Amino acid sequence: MKNRAVATLPLLAAGLVVGLMTIISTLALAGLIFAGPLAPGLLAGISALLVAAAVGCALFALTSRYPGLIAAPSPSTAPVYALIAAAFEPQLAGIADPMLRAQAIVIVCGLATIFTGLAFALIGLLRAGSLAKFLPYPVVCGYNAGLGWMFVLGGLALTLNVPLAGLDLHQFTRQAAIAPAASCVALAALIVVLDRRLRHWAVIPALLAIACALFHVARASLGVDLPTATDTGWLLGPFAPGRIFSPPSLQAFAVMPWGQLPTLLPLLLTLVLIAATSAIMLISGLELELHRSLDFDREMLAAGGVNVVAGLTGGVAATPSLLSTALARRMGGTGRAVGLVVALCVAAPLLFGTGVVNEVPRFVAGGLLLSNGIERLFDRVWLERRRLPWHEWGVIVAVLLAVAFIGFVDGVLLGLAITLVIFVVNYRRIPVIRETLSAAGFRSSMVRGPESEVVLARDGGTIQLWRLQGYLFFLNASSLLRIERPSGLRFLVLDFAGVSGIDSSAGQVMRRLQQITAETGCALLMTNLSPAVRAGLSRQGIRTAQPAALERFVTTDEALQHAEAAVLATAGIIESDVARVLAREIATTIGSEIDPGRLTPYVDRLSLAQNEVLMHQGEVADAMYFIVQGTVAAYLERPGKRPVRIRTAGAGTLVGEIGIYTGQRRTATVRAEAVCVAQRLSLSSIRRMEQADSDLATLLHRFLATVLAIKLTGATLLIEHLSD
Repeated sequence: MKNRAVATLPLLAAGLVVGLMTIISTLALAGLIFAGPLAPGLLAGISALLVAAAVGCALFALTSRYPGLIAAPSPSTAPVYALIAAAFEPQLAGIADPMLRAQAIVIVCGLATIFTGLAFALIGLLRAGSLAKFLPYPVVCGYNAGLGWMFVLGGLALTLNVPLAGLDLHQFTRQAAIAPAASCVALAALIVVLDRRLRHWAVIPALLAIACALFHVARASLGVDLPTATDTGWLLGPFAPGRIFSPPSLQAFAVMPWGQLPTLLPLLLTLVLIAATSAIMLISGLELELHRSLDFDREMLAAGGVNVVAGLTGGVAATPSLLSTALARRMGGTGRAVGLVVALCVAAPLLFGTGVVNEVPRFVAGGLLLSNGIERLFDRVWLERRRLPWHEWGVIVAVLLAVAFIGFVDGVLLGLAITLVIFVVNYRRIPVIRETLSAAGFRSSMVRGPESEVVLARDGGTIQLWRLQGYLFFLNASSLLRIERPSGLRFLVLDFAGVSGIDSSAGQVMRRLQQITAETGCALLMTNLSPAVRAGLSRQGIRTAQPAALERFVTTDEALQHAEAAVLATAGIIESDVARVLAREIATTIGSEIDPGRLTPYVDRLSLAQNEVLMHQGEVADAMYFIVQGTVAAYLERPGKRPVRIRTAGAGTLVGEIGIYTGQRRTATVRAEAVCVAQRLSLSSIRRMEQADSDLATLLHRFLATVLAIKLTGATLLIEHLSD
């Protein structure tokens, strides 16, 4: 029993401290919203906000997936609620009773909160909460800085008891405003400095308590009683004695100008944007604070339900509170019970009277708001100037100025527009052509004979491959026309595998590129066209390319094979289905004539049907094969997956020759593409040749060494191309 009591003390202490801070923060928010002409009805606002805060804390504690999450009225949305109240107050000019006017504003704020709650729930149901992570960081910082500026103004407006929209320099020139404003600024400065230096949970509550105590000591020593202090604007009161709870009356609903509500739609959309962004950013901060992942959509859905209920009480939007949750956690207040304790603490003034509320100085509540604003401006503007590039920091300043002088929505839209322009400018710097390769070093997967390899090494420069990347649009596509093309270029292969899409301007550039290549006698081959790119080209009338590239060459490898065959044909090498002779290939490669009859005892002739396997992946490499007629393809076998075609070999080429030297197992499976004829030269046959006809064996090894050297040279050139 004793241990249970000891464990309960931190929970109660955390709940009471966080509850006290929530009460003071709620009073500050109520004073900000119900200021100026609405100040006489402040009690109705305090009642509604405290009820909503208590309900929000309790519901969040019960519905959040994370036990220990504490909610509070969102300070980020308070300036927007103040703007809503200021915008709607002139519509209530015909209502003489100030309390009735305030209750009408409570109804409007409640409807705004219900609207926000429904938006939260929709975000959660659509699983769109994570989309907020895609907001540009400078825009988010600028938005926070703009809120900080609104808190600065709101804290001063609350202290001087003037509406937020009516705050100007003239208000500070009044002699009666100097002392309250100076007290507000001094308290805010102490909160900011001491909280940053001491980093202790008790700093803010202690400073608020000390400020209240010093004020009342000074008041008493000067002989100023409470009614006088209230009349001169130093205190939040006066409020009617008894319970604070003051729900809107039926008469308030009757006198509401319902037809004027649509005029608030722009502010309501602003409220949803700010509240949703703030909530998701707070959830992100809670992930870091709590060292665990939170379900954004689940928490947004819970916040939606809570705010719909809070709206029915006339309160402002509630969101998870990073400060309250972290503070309670540091004090040992974990689990769902701490949120319930906070809710009970917040509900206490509603049930037990207004004595404490009447004696809270305005500059104390205003100083709390002002310190919050200073913190945001310092963190998001001053500190970020060292962390961000100058142009991103400029976005923060631009959004801040736009929010301060134009409005929240305009500020955020301006920030997004500037960020988009910066993105476009930076994106334009990314080369459209990721790499340029020549067939002199980069070949297709077709393995060709030594004679063909020599020709391609010499004339491969007439085939060029451009690997394109990114989104091709009007600012970057034109760079394709400025690329210098070497003289004698016969084939230009455009690989669109890395292209996500094109706009109409890029389509026109492709059309012009097709004309240029046609004028110079160069064939333009387009490969790896996605449906989006194909549709974009079709809209520009590019339905075929030379020769019918859009339909014919699905892959880059097919286009390269076509171009290589054309270059070889020009050199007099016709790669048709004519049978090749191993002895002739050896003679052509090393320059020494061999009688075909000398090889006959050592080779076995094989006939393969279509798809018949010549070599199995993983088997012992005990022979090599010379392709006499037809084509074979090598496939990489993968367990549980489709085989990958990695190489093609035509007539006059060798396959499997490396394995007989290294003794390794086959690294791929080789199948006949169609009816195929091959000659098998086994390792045992080569050893017999070395014993019976050493001269022939020497010529064979010279041939194999030359073939391997040509393949190694090709691989080296490919590496050089890829590393440039």
